[in-house]
Amino acid sequence: MKRLFLTVLSVAAISAIATPSLAQSQRFENARGANLDKQSQRVEDARGANLDKQSQRVEDARGANLDKQSQRVEDARTANLDKQSQRVEDARTANLDKQSQRVEDARTANLDKQSQRFEDARGANLDKQSQRVEDARGANLDKQSQRVEDARTANLDKQSQRVEDSRTSNLDKH
Repeated sequence: MKRLFLTVLSVAAISAIATPSLAQSQRFENARGANLDKQSQRVEDARGANLDKQSQRVEDARGANLDKQSQRVEDARTANLDKQSQRVEDARTANLDKQSQRVEDARTANLDKQSQRFEDARGANLDKQSQRVEDARGANLDKQSQRVEDARTANLDKQSQRVEDSRTSNLDKH
């Protein structure tokens, strides 16, 4: 019992001490929470303002850096394009020259072949025409020679007949 009594007294004493202290603890906790909230709000506001300032500075620096880099990149790109354009133009010109030479060589070879074929065909055609002309000329000359010979013979016969008639008439008269 003594123990029970001591235990009850200890619990009662602790309860008596703990009750006001619990109330104080609660107020302290509320005050501490409010204070932490104010400080957290101030820290958050200061942090936000600082972040805004830093973000603006970072953004300004980033923009300036991008502008510098963009100009450098654009200059390098333009220089590279100029070099490539010249190389492309040189290659294009060389390629066109080669192709032009090939086309001209093929054209010349084709013209030479065609000229030879044309000359061969022309020669054969001239030979045929010359033969036809020569044959026609020969036939025409033969006809004309025959007519001339016939006319000459007839003329000679007539003249001979006249001479003979004239001689006979002269002889009869004498």
